[in-house]
Amino acid sequence: MHDHHGDIMKSPFFQESWSERLQHEISAAAQRQADIRQLACRYKELLPDRLKQLTAEYRRQRHPAGKATRMALKDPRYLKWLDELAELSSEALKTRIRWEHLRMLWDARKSSGLPPHSAATQSRRFPTPYPAGKDGSPAEHTSGKAQR
Repeated sequence: MHDHHGDIMKSPFFQESWSERLQHEISAAAQRQADIRQLACRYKELLPDRLKQLTAEYRRQRHPAGKATRMALKDPRYLKWLDELAELSSEALKTRIRWEHLRMLWDARKSSGLPPHSAATQSRRFPTPYPAGKDGSPAEHTSGKAQR
């Protein structure tokens, strides 16, 4: 019995289109992760300002400082902001995992001995979701912890 599926998989047409799709997915995943991560970082940066604004609002209502802070921390607007930050951080992690998965798939394919389709696909460098270091190499992943 002849394996037609194997013939299709070895076809240069199939391999080229698969490579192009994978390259596109890797680039798109890196861009999406970077965008979401940047937005989550911005939300996190603005969090203390949001709390100060709400605390000041309660202080103008003549509440003592401690009570104004507690009220601000329980304010639905602040809690909504926290929920949005948590969702963005979660989405950033999911897209980072997706990007890493696609890169592993690409690397596994390159090391499987399948013939390269072109010089461009063999030496293709993909964008990373993290900014480059001073020497141009990808920055270290910090697991979401702020660098100080």
